[in-house]
Amino acid sequence: LNPTRSVTDEDYKARNSVAEVYAQIIDDLTKAEQLAKYPPAIALLARVYLMQGNNASARDAANRVIASGLFELETDFANAFVDDNAESIFSIVVTDQDGANDMNTYYASALNQGRGDIRVQTKHLALYEANDIRGKFFNTSNAGSRTFTSKFNDRFGDVPVLRLAEMYLIRAEANFRLGTTVGATPLADINMIRARAGLAPVASLTLAAILKERKLELAFEGQQIHDIKRTKGTVGTTVFSANNLVLPIPQREIDTNKKLVQNPGY
Repeated sequence: LNPTRSVTDEDYKARNSVAEVYAQIIDDLTKAEQLAKYPPAIALLARVYLMQGNNASARDAANRVIASGLFELETDFANAFVDDNAESIFSIVVTDQDGANDMNTYYASALNQGRGDIRVQTKHLALYEANDIRGKFFNTSNAGSRTFTSKFNDRFGDVPVLRLAEMYLIRAEANFRLGTTVGATPLADINMIRARAGLAPVASLTLAAILKERKLELAFEGQQIHDIKRTKGTVGTTVFSANNLVLPIPQREIDTNKKLVQNPGY
């Protein structure tokens, strides 16, 4: 929705529709937690609440996952992207019998059996501190002229969807925004993530510093566009609310359901 123009009936309906979708998602995940004590549901709740700006609920959900003791940060950052690691809360299982890891298809270089569609830009690499292990978790091809993330090198590797590191980052951000210390201080959580990355602890924090840690830790895992939208940021010079930051609804879906209305701009 464009905040610069007056609210129309269409805007009102769209907002109601979004609210209804969020309500259904939260209801489903809450029931999954209550009935099955299912950690991935709690972790996903934390992510959804953060997107909503419900920081208290996001903080508490992330804290429940951390406090469960069922997961732990891998000592080696690279191990967070191998199958059956201690940090994984939920992954999509891929085997050589049932297909390939599509993250590998798009993100990996041809040397790692991918198509190399997503090249890492120099300006992203420049964000890492000199000793940051995450800043070296890349590979190059074509005589070093093209850089790719090493998170999805395994063609048949599981696709990580929810990691414990994200829960620490959610708890840190939510606590910071609220001025609380549920579970731990924001500084302690961020320094835990930094320590695993081989970095020295910081003595103080800003919201920008926390968001930067999210960007570096979760890079290429599908979270950045949502962070940009919820914090009202930009993609280059493109504002978060631009039509082209939302994909079009496939025509086959519109043909099937005549009540669907195509997203603006398409």
